[in-house]
Amino acid sequence: MAKILIVDDEPDIVRLVERYAVREGYEVTGVGDGTAAIEACRREVGATDGGGNLTSSAVLEYNTRPR
Repeated sequence: MAKILIVDDEPDIVRLVERYAVREGYEVTGVGDGTAAIEACRREVGATDGGGNLTSSAVLEYNTRPR
């Protein structure tokens, strides 16, 4: 089963995306910040090389706040 890590500082957004991803058959982990995301990746077997670098990833950013 493919795994998805969802990261957002809005818990409602994390839960919403989790529901859609689970419904599509993905194993999902949701976290609230970048530090927690890196730690979640490090816990997953094969998610990082020996130095903690991600070996397989995709990043999607959706920002509704003006910069």
